[in-house]
Amino acid sequence: MSLSDMLDPLDNLLQCQGLMTDQLGNSARCPCKHVKYSPYLIELALYFPCFRLRNELKSGIQYWSLERKLCQALSRNDKISIEDVMEAIHLKSFDYRVLNLMMYRLTGQQVNDLHMEFLSVSEFLVEICDDL
Repeated sequence: MSLSDMLDPLDNLLQCQGLMTDQLGNSARCPCKHVKYSPYLIELALYFPCFRLRNELKSGIQYWSLERKLCQALSRNDKISIEDVMEAIHLKSFDYRVLNLMMYRLTGQQVNDLHMEFLSVSEFLVEICDDL
């Protein structure tokens, strides 16, 4: 079972609760479920919260894959790149971003991008401090 498959039950639950619908709430099911991701689709996250939430869940899958790669490299005494480490640190707090996006949806508020950016920087600093 892939990591993506493991998130399917969560995806289905979020859809049933109406958290993966578009901004206007016009559909019972998210219209973007089967859309393949590409960089330009990230811009759609500004208009469709379901894209933003899915993107954060995708970040979680990337984090878990990268964490396994780094741990395997360390266990074999292989070199690891600083870029991979920095990306892992950034991706690690995807779950907090998912929870914050869900809180915005549950309270009916529009996502405050400044707040989310602040949280991203804060999460990064916390992750570094945790490792010191």
